[in-house]
Amino acid sequence: MLRTLTLTCCVVLLFALNILSGPTPLPWSEAVDTLCGGGSETARFIILDSRLPAAWTALLSGAALAVGGLVMQTLFRNPLADPSILGISAGAGLGAAVILLTAAGATLLATASAAMAGAMLAIFLLTAASAWVRSASALLVVGVMLSCLLGSITSLLNFFATDEGVRSFVIWGLGNFSGAYGNRLAVYAASVMLPFLALPFAARTLDALLLGDDYARSVGIDVRLHRTLLLLLVGWLTAVTTAVCGPVAFIGLAVLTTLETNSTRRPGQTNKKLSLDRFFLTRAWLLAINIALFGFCFGVLSNYLAIYSKEKYGVMDGTGTYFMLLSVGLFLSRLQGAKALRKGYITRNTAHGMLLSLLGYTLFVAMPFPYGYYISAILIGLGNGHMYPGFLNMFINVAHHNERGTANSSILTSWDFGFGMGILAGGMIAELFDYTAAFWMVAVVNGIGVLLFFTAARRFFLKHNLNEDVF
Repeated sequence: MLRTLTLTCCVVLLFALNILSGPTPLPWSEAVDTLCGGGSETARFIILDSRLPAAWTALLSGAALAVGGLVMQTLFRNPLADPSILGISAGAGLGAAVILLTAAGATLLATASAAMAGAMLAIFLLTAASAWVRSASALLVVGVMLSCLLGSITSLLNFFATDEGVRSFVIWGLGNFSGAYGNRLAVYAASVMLPFLALPFAARTLDALLLGDDYARSVGIDVRLHRTLLLLLVGWLTAVTTAVCGPVAFIGLAVLTTLETNSTRRPGQTNKKLSLDRFFLTRAWLLAINIALFGFCFGVLSNYLAIYSKEKYGVMDGTGTYFMLLSVGLFLSRLQGAKALRKGYITRNTAHGMLLSLLGYTLFVAMPFPYGYYISAILIGLGNGHMYPGFLNMFINVAHHNERGTANSSILTSWDFGFGMGILAGGMIAELFDYTAAFWMVAVVNGIGVLLFFTAARRFFLKHNLNEDVF
């Protein structure tokens, strides 16, 4: 009760500060007078037509994304799941990119409509996948892959875009709560509030899913159907919010899911002490170090490829072709890799992926010719497409049943940590020496990752593996 009251007071306080303060100086007394029906014409425009709609838009967006985050974290039993992880934000970004990068002087309404169309495309693909895959973990992987694929297409559009188009797209990507006003605000409010009406009917389903899919089936819930419907609800809220406000869906990550109701507590269950295992799977610590090394390599590649390409090959128009070929490699890897994973050949599939990745990174820096440059993209895509799902399956299979969500969040955290360290180290090496030295460092780190897997990480997984059907 105290926490609810505190959060409510904070919301009211922030809402008031958003109205009473801003880049244009306005006395608080005049702002209050304007809200009461008085004030000058300038004050009415600032308060009623600018700040107040932006405050309501921010409030509605926060509510929508908080609900989306709650549903996502419940479905995947993962504290790091959020509405942006399933590719819906990437779909909205692709829709906005199509308008902003190809049409000069696109209006706000056209951009929002295109973003909505792109988000709905992602929802359609995700819904089709949810009817095909059997587990929430597999659906999470599909969402991450969909996000990467749509992001690659957006990068390809950047390759062909004008400077003005790229600038417009970057501005849209910063996010903005001032896009809804007047009738647009009313439409946005209705689009957000209507899905809220369905939530009370989903409370029993969400409570059951907190205890696992098997428990939900035992009480008569069609898990696949309800999961699809809940994903559609989250998708709609994310799509509408992203179309109006830009890519701000990460806000859904901030929702707290530590509340526990009587309906979700087993008899005799007591509150557990806070431990690291609730946030990171310590049983997979060596696998986390291993995947972080490969994340390090991709962090350097994705951030410094454009500069290196310009210096080494004279590529002046961006790196869209390179990332398109990398996406082709990712797609082709899934055709063969999925079959190997279904047969339980996790370590073999992972080993093939990291060897392909090592070959790609080495070819990239050791053969400074256009053919080597573009072939490396396909090899790195093939390698990552085999390697990442293999590592994900290893994380999941060393986790206990109630740690599956932690396993998913742990691999994402490890990859992102390595990715960030790669950006930092790559910039430092390039500053001290040059970008060629930075990419030789990538090849060496990738080789260390391969060596670590074959000498220690693979045996570590087989020792801690809890599933006898995979190896």
